[in-house]
Amino acid sequence: MVIGAVMSGAICRSLGHNAKYGFVCAATKQTQTYVGGVTLYSLTLSESSHRSSLSFLRSLWLISAVLMARKFKSKSRSVAGRKARKMPIVKKRRATMNDAARWAAVERRDSAFDGEFVFAVRTTGVYCKPSCASRRALRKNVTFFDSPQTAEREGFRACQRCRPDANRKPVITTVVHDLARAIDANPDETVGLEALAKKAGYSPFHLQRAFKSIVGSTPKQYQNALRVRVLKRELHQDASVTDAIYKAGFGSGSRIYEQSEAQLGMTPREYRSGGKGLVISHAHGETPLGLMLIGATDRGICFLQFGDSEAQLTAELQRQFPAAAIQPMPHDSREEFDRWIAALNRHLQGLQPTLDLPLDLRGTAFQLIVWRYLQQLPYGEVKSYAEVARELGKPGAARAVARACASNRVALLVPCHRVLRGTGALGGYRWGLERKRVLLDTERSHKAPTKTPDQA
Repeated sequence: MVIGAVMSGAICRSLGHNAKYGFVCAATKQTQTYVGGVTLYSLTLSESSHRSSLSFLRSLWLISAVLMARKFKSKSRSVAGRKARKMPIVKKRRATMNDAARWAAVERRDSAFDGEFVFAVRTTGVYCKPSCASRRALRKNVTFFDSPQTAEREGFRACQRCRPDANRKPVITTVVHDLARAIDANPDETVGLEALAKKAGYSPFHLQRAFKSIVGSTPKQYQNALRVRVLKRELHQDASVTDAIYKAGFGSGSRIYEQSEAQLGMTPREYRSGGKGLVISHAHGETPLGLMLIGATDRGICFLQFGDSEAQLTAELQRQFPAAAIQPMPHDSREEFDRWIAALNRHLQGLQPTLDLPLDLRGTAFQLIVWRYLQQLPYGEVKSYAEVARELGKPGAARAVARACASNRVALLVPCHRVLRGTGALGGYRWGLERKRVLLDTERSHKAPTKTPDQA
């Protein structure tokens, strides 16, 4: 028994041998194994071919060893060559990166160059990544910097779309949400705006402005709204006014009483009682828009609505103020009421654009914000619900604005008729679309013409 070797198929074919049948005609293949690409066979040889076979085996072993050595050497050389080829390309690109090449990368929006440089636009004061999807500036307005830090030292600010500085500090949206969650968790604690801004790498002014843009209010307003929510909950649970004020996080009772009209529409005690103890006097009068009922407290007008009959309007007044004492207008107040009716009729005829009558508005905090905004709308000017929401800093609250208009108890004095749908349609009006159309037509026809610069 002699152990022989036959090369793998590729090596045998290169030598002109057939690897399938071996190299000795008289050999009988018994077993085979594979080692390093060489096929080893256990062969039984005849006596006559023993010597020649041994000689041939030695030759095959030598040739196989040489070829295998060359194969491994070539493979290691190719791997090393690939690594060597990659490094000089990167170094060469960075070393030869001039402004023309950078601008070409910016025009291509090539993300492969993100992190190698930033470009800044002098006309906007903003710097961006090369891959930024924003509209391209003119080449003459663009300058390049090696890093965001260098651009900021020159007075440029980071683009809010591609966020080239995102790897250096938390995104402002994340910081704002963290601050809002901190206020939600502890509404009675002081807002640590400066500490959070410093930790996140932003100025307190920038953080406050971003908070208002994202949330719709400043951190202080957001905290006050949460405190008022807690106050309302405590008052509904029959807690004492003093306990409710301090549980809500207000430092003193005087502070909430100072803000009670803006936050609750009434004092905390009146809110807890549902208006109990209020005395509302009412009287009716004829106007160009039909019968009108006015209800007033000692602070001012809290109800002004149109209807078909005095009984219907009185019932509506009682429904909206169920815990208040409703009574006819006292005789000694009749003269002041007549002055109100006269002013309202002049306004409806277009003779008195501005009304200056005392008001006692009662509603939620958001309703009061909307109603006060509507009071500032110029005579004859209209807005859409979406426009009002945007100008209040709450662009997604168009429907809430519409509900606030529909909840208005004081017609004319809170001119909710000046708010339309975005399509220009009249929308709704709780006292009838025909009245709304008449009001808008009257204001439009009596609106003072706008002077041009040449006429001024």
